[in-house]
Amino acid sequence: QLPTMTSVTPHDNDVLYGRGFTISAHLGNRHLRSVVQDQKPAFLKARKKEKRKLARRIVNDIQNLNPPGRFLKEDPNSANAGKDDKEGILDKVWICVQTEIAVDKVMHRLREKDKAPEQHQHSGSPPIPTAPFETAPAQPRKLSSDD
Repeated sequence: QLPTMTSVTPHDNDVLYGRGFTISAHLGNRHLRSVVQDQKPAFLKARKKEKRKLARRIVNDIQNLNPPGRFLKEDPNSANAGKDDKEGILDKVWICVQTEIAVDKVMHRLREKDKAPEQHQHSGSPPIPTAPFETAPAQPRKLSSDD
Protein backbone atom coordinates (compact mmCIF):
# COMPACT_ATOMS: atom_id res chain seq x y z
CA GLN A 1 0.00 0.00 0.00
CA LEU A 2 1.48 3.34 -1.09
CA PRO A 3 1.07 6.54 0.92
CA THR A 4 -1.90 8.55 -0.32
CA MET A 5 -1.56 12.16 0.81
CA THR A 6 2.08 12.97 0.06
CA SER A 7 2.52 14.95 -3.14
CA VAL A 8 4.77 13.27 -5.69
CA THR A 9 6.35 14.11 -9.03
CA PRO A 10 5.11 11.80 -11.80
CA HIS A 11 7.55 9.69 -13.79
CA ASP A 12 7.13 7.60 -16.96
CA ASN A 13 5.83 4.46 -15.19
CA ASP A 14 3.04 6.30 -13.35
CA VAL A 15 -0.59 6.12 -14.46
CA LEU A 16 -2.30 9.51 -14.21
CA TYR A 17 -6.00 10.03 -13.59
CA GLY A 18 -7.59 12.76 -15.67
CA ARG A 19 -8.62 13.72 -19.16
CA GLY A 20 -7.09 15.36 -22.14
CA PHE A 21 -4.27 14.79 -24.57
CA THR A 22 -1.44 15.39 -22.09
CA ILE A 23 -2.77 12.76 -19.68
CA SER A 24 -3.63 10.32 -22.46
CA ALA A 25 -0.19 10.69 -24.06
CA HIS A 26 1.70 10.13 -20.79
CA LEU A 27 3.91 7.00 -21.13
CA GLY A 28 2.45 5.28 -18.07
CA ASN A 29 -1.10 5.73 -19.37
CA ARG A 30 -0.10 4.46 -22.81
CA HIS A 31 1.54 1.42 -21.16
CA LEU A 32 -1.63 0.73 -19.15
CA ARG A 33 -3.77 0.91 -22.31
CA SER A 34 -1.43 -1.55 -24.04
CA VAL A 35 -1.50 -4.02 -21.13
CA VAL A 36 -5.30 -3.74 -20.89
CA GLN A 37 -5.64 -4.39 -24.62
CA ASP A 38 -3.45 -7.50 -24.29
CA GLN A 39 -5.42 -8.80 -21.28
CA LYS A 40 -8.93 -7.96 -22.50
CA PRO A 41 -9.59 -11.36 -24.19
CA ALA A 42 -8.72 -13.19 -20.93
CA PHE A 43 -10.85 -10.70 -18.97
CA LEU A 44 -13.87 -11.26 -21.21
CA LYS A 45 -13.63 -15.05 -20.77
CA ALA A 46 -12.98 -14.94 -17.01
CA ARG A 47 -15.52 -15.49 -14.25
CA LYS A 48 -16.41 -12.59 -11.98
CA LYS A 49 -13.89 -13.36 -9.19
CA GLU A 50 -11.14 -13.97 -11.74
CA LYS A 51 -11.78 -10.58 -13.40
CA ARG A 52 -10.85 -8.66 -10.26
CA LYS A 53 -7.78 -10.86 -9.75
CA LEU A 54 -6.67 -10.05 -13.29
CA ALA A 55 -7.10 -6.31 -12.67
CA ARG A 56 -5.20 -6.60 -9.37
CA ARG A 57 -2.38 -8.44 -11.17
CA ILE A 58 -2.12 -5.60 -13.73
CA VAL A 59 -1.91 -3.03 -10.91
CA ASN A 60 0.77 -5.14 -9.13
CA ASP A 61 2.76 -5.45 -12.37
CA ILE A 62 2.75 -1.67 -12.78
CA GLN A 63 3.71 -1.18 -9.14
CA ASN A 64 6.61 -3.63 -9.63
CA LEU A 65 8.17 -1.75 -12.54
CA ASN A 66 11.52 -0.01 -12.06
CA PRO A 67 10.93 2.67 -10.89
CA PRO A 68 7.64 1.51 -9.39
CA GLY A 69 4.57 2.74 -11.22
CA ARG A 70 1.99 4.56 -9.14
CA PHE A 71 -1.61 5.51 -9.82
CA LEU A 72 -1.81 9.27 -9.32
CA LYS A 73 -4.59 11.81 -9.25
CA GLU A 74 -4.37 15.56 -9.09
CA ASP A 75 -4.51 16.83 -5.52
CA PRO A 76 -8.00 18.38 -5.20
CA ASN A 77 -6.67 20.74 -2.51
CA SER A 78 -3.95 22.27 -4.69
CA ALA A 79 -4.27 25.84 -5.92
CA ASN A 80 -4.60 24.81 -9.59
CA ALA A 81 -6.83 21.76 -9.09
CA GLY A 82 -9.30 21.22 -11.88
CA LYS A 83 -7.66 23.67 -14.28
CA ASP A 84 -7.56 22.79 -17.95
CA ASP A 85 -5.11 20.51 -19.71
CA LYS A 86 -2.86 23.37 -20.89
CA GLU A 87 -0.85 23.08 -17.68
CA GLY A 88 2.03 20.64 -17.87
CA ILE A 89 1.93 17.43 -15.87
CA LEU A 90 4.89 18.57 -13.78
CA ASP A 91 3.12 21.85 -12.93
CA LYS A 92 0.33 20.02 -11.10
CA VAL A 93 0.32 18.53 -7.61
CA TRP A 94 -0.17 14.75 -7.70
CA ILE A 95 -1.04 12.27 -4.95
CA CYS A 96 -1.17 8.45 -4.93
CA VAL A 97 -4.51 6.71 -4.87
CA GLN A 98 -5.16 3.61 -2.79
CA THR A 99 -4.50 0.28 -4.46
CA GLU A 100 -8.18 -0.73 -4.53
CA ILE A 101 -9.04 2.52 -6.33
CA ALA A 102 -6.33 1.71 -8.87
CA VAL A 103 -7.85 -1.78 -9.29
CA ASP A 104 -11.25 -0.14 -9.90
CA LYS A 105 -9.68 2.03 -12.63
CA VAL A 106 -8.15 -1.01 -14.33
CA MET A 107 -11.48 -2.88 -14.06
CA HIS A 108 -13.18 0.07 -15.75
CA ARG A 109 -10.57 0.04 -18.53
CA LEU A 110 -11.00 -3.70 -19.03
CA ARG A 111 -14.80 -3.34 -19.30
CA GLU A 112 -14.64 -0.48 -21.83
CA LYS A 113 -15.75 -1.31 -25.32
CA ASP A 114 -13.14 -0.83 -28.02
CA LYS A 115 -13.61 2.39 -29.96
CA ALA A 116 -14.91 2.09 -33.50
CA PRO A 117 -12.38 3.03 -36.20
CA GLU A 118 -14.28 6.18 -37.15
CA GLN A 119 -13.87 7.48 -33.57
CA HIS A 120 -10.10 7.48 -34.08
CA GLN A 121 -10.30 9.91 -36.99
CA HIS A 122 -9.49 13.57 -36.56
CA SER A 123 -12.72 15.36 -35.68
CA GLY A 124 -12.32 17.81 -38.59
CA SER A 125 -12.10 15.17 -41.31
CA PRO A 126 -15.16 13.85 -43.14
CA PRO A 127 -16.26 10.28 -42.47
CA ILE A 128 -14.90 7.60 -44.76
CA PRO A 129 -17.68 6.31 -47.02
CA THR A 130 -18.58 2.68 -46.42
CA ALA A 131 -19.91 2.06 -49.94
CA PRO A 132 -18.84 3.50 -53.26
CA PHE A 133 -20.82 6.59 -54.06
CA GLU A 134 -22.56 6.98 -57.36
CA THR A 135 -21.83 9.81 -59.72
CA ALA A 136 -23.81 10.98 -62.68
CA PRO A 137 -22.26 10.09 -66.02
CA ALA A 138 -20.11 12.89 -67.37
CA GLN A 139 -21.91 15.05 -69.93
CA PRO A 140 -19.96 16.19 -72.97
CA ARG A 141 -19.06 19.81 -72.62
CA LYS A 142 -20.00 22.18 -75.38
CA LEU A 143 -17.09 24.30 -76.45
CA SER A 144 -17.71 27.98 -76.62
CA SER A 145 -15.87 30.43 -78.77
CA ASP A 146 -13.88 31.52 -75.65
CA ASP A 147 -12.17 28.09 -75.32
